[in-house]
This record gives sequence, structure tokens and C-alpha cells, in this order.
Amino acid sequence: LLTARHATSPRPWIPYAGAFALGLGLANQHTLALSAPPLCLAVLLSAPKERPLLRPGPLLTLAGSLCWGLAPYAYLPLAALSAPSGSWGDCLSPEGLIRHVLRREYGTFRLYSGEERQS
Repeated sequence: LLTARHATSPRPWIPYAGAFALGLGLANQHTLALSAPPLCLAVLLSAPKERPLLRPGPLLTLAGSLCWGLAPYAYLPLAALSAPSGSWGDCLSPEGLIRHVLRREYGTFRLYSGEERQS
């Protein structure tokens, strides 16, 4: 929606709100990693001829907005300290947090397990 809004009536805050929303989305749904790059390119390249978003300052602010959207991942080690029931994986160690972010314990990024059902 933000991309469509930016295309129809650009406002300076829309790309930064979009980067933040993308970070939040990536913290929840990794399939955005496939659909987000074309949207980001469309926003970055749709600016006027001088392309103000491609300057170092705005790019750093966009990256910061994206990282701020990924903040839910920063909460995981804090939540893991209390060992809540129903928590998935070990997020106390850096390796465990990376395993959780990459969803290695959940089997994602595999659309087919390779096993055939026996009837």
C-alpha cells in the first residue's frame, strides 16, 4: 500500500515508513524477502531525476528504518531469559538466535520434504 501511495502521490516520509514496515514484516514473514526487492527498487528509482533517496544520508536512514523494524528479533533473547512455556528454540546464544532467525528448526524454505506418503 505504501508503494502504491508513493507512486500516486509521493511524500518524503513514505519510503521511511515503508522500510520500517518491511523490517516488521521480515521479522514475521520471510517470504517478503522475495517480494520486497522489486518494491524497494521501484520506490528508489521512482524519485525525480536527481534520485534523492540514492544519496548516502537517505540510504542510511532507510537502512536504519529497516533495522528498527527488525527490533522484535532484539526482544527474543530477553524473552528467552524467563524461559516461557511454548517458546521455540534457544535464543540465548548467538547461534541459537541465528538458527531461529533463519528458521532452521521449523523446516521453512523447503516446500517439499522429499518423503512420500505410504497408503
